[in-house]
Amino acid sequence: MKLPAALACCIMALTVPAHSAWSGPAQYPIRTITLSSTVRCRITLGPDKPVNEPTYVTADGEWKRLEVKKSATGTFFSLPADAAGFTIILLDRPKWLSLPDTDAPVLKAAGIGDMALSPNGVTMDAGHFFETPSRIVFTAADQLNPINGDAITVLIDGRKVSEYGGKVKIEQSADGKHADIIVTPGDLAKREHTVTLIVPDATPRRNALKLGIAFSTAPLVANGGFEKANRNLVATGWRYAAWGVNKDTKWKTIVAKGEGHTGSAVKMTGIGGNLYLIVGQESKLVAGQTYIFSGWYRSEAEGGCGVSLCGPAVGDLKQQYVESPKFENTAEWTPFSWEVTAEAGHTSFEIFVFSKGKGVSWFDDLELMPKE
Repeated sequence: MKLPAALACCIMALTVPAHSAWSGPAQYPIRTITLSSTVRCRITLGPDKPVNEPTYVTADGEWKRLEVKKSATGTFFSLPADAAGFTIILLDRPKWLSLPDTDAPVLKAAGIGDMALSPNGVTMDAGHFFETPSRIVFTAADQLNPINGDAITVLIDGRKVSEYGGKVKIEQSADGKHADIIVTPGDLAKREHTVTLIVPDATPRRNALKLGIAFSTAPLVANGGFEKANRNLVATGWRYAAWGVNKDTKWKTIVAKGEGHTGSAVKMTGIGGNLYLIVGQESKLVAGQTYIFSGWYRSEAEGGCGVSLCGPAVGDLKQQYVESPKFENTAEWTPFSWEVTAEAGHTSFEIFVFSKGKGVSWFDDLELMPKE
């Protein structure tokens, strides 16, 4: 078994090769050897590798002084009995290093765009943005040891920020225990995204803060033009249903290709019986926010048509269900716009287009935007 060329060692019965790290972050260098062995062993370091106050960690996590000896060929030591199995050997203990330290840096603050986030768990959900936020900022701190700024990792959807044309800037305090990580995301597609942050400290164990921010730039109405559908002509991202049906209810809802205001449209046909036809989609609305639901329609349904919003019941909070005023029947494509507030307290929402009674209603090019 052979160690890296930087070490001249005589080792017996190691289960895996030793790993050496002769330098840590540029501003906080450390020299360590990581060993995994089943029995005690002896390690010799060449004369060009002096050691100063060497220490090792026991199986119980205690850091102890390592006894070393010198010979004509260099410095050597035997692995202590309480280090058998796995240990980290610190060849030079820097004055700035505080041990033991098993705690990772902590997140002190985070923000995305102009919105501040409250650190709460592994992944924070920042909600919806109509454009990619101009910047994302994290502030991390460590009480005992400096942060390893050279090893901070930021990924967007598992890829380097630079792959999107973005940048990561890191600003550390004089003692290294405080770091601001400023992310310029770059050019992101309009969909859901996750920013992953890994912030290690500069200790031999590399204790690391790991967290993420999830956000979406996808339209609040997905497939609002009804151009995507499966083989059964069910629009992707939408559900079809009929409410209050009886034994005589007959209905049909499809994506009608070529019948839309532009391209395809959703077409609801009431044939018989009780008829309250809906096409619905869950949408990531912010409770308490007012929105403008707009689009195009045409209808010949006997009971008229319109749009609606539903916020399911939560605990003692009753369901919110509100409909727009009934749209007047028209044979021509006609624009509509409806203002609605997502009631505070609800954790999810669903938007609908509906058609009542016998006859046909079409909807197309739907959009949902917050009211400015």
